[in-house]
Amino acid sequence: MPTTILIDDSHLIVSIRSCECGRHYLSVFTEIVDWTGGDDSQLHQIIEIDPILASHLASRGDLDEDALNDLAIHGRIVAWSHPASGIEAIRSYVGPFLVPFHD
Repeated sequence: MPTTILIDDSHLIVSIRSCECGRHYLSVFTEIVDWTGGDDSQLHQIIEIDPILASHLASRGDLDEDALNDLAIHGRIVAWSHPASGIEAIRSYVGPFLVPFHD
């Protein structure tokens, strides 16, 4: 699966992934550091996006999380979450996407 990295910070990684079938996905990984226990909260979201949007995002050089939120991406989201000292969960929902809080 080819990948284009859009944002690569220590606690926020955003990329576009595409598969052989021609579909494109926005992959967003966020993390909140647990400075005392070391069990960092993590969230990984995958959102199917239109190929035109994927091309637009890949060509932008100034993408940050505010710009990503301004795009108001809607669609099916699959999210894997691992809260600090919590239970891992995978869920799927349809809705607007916003970059979640992170360190």
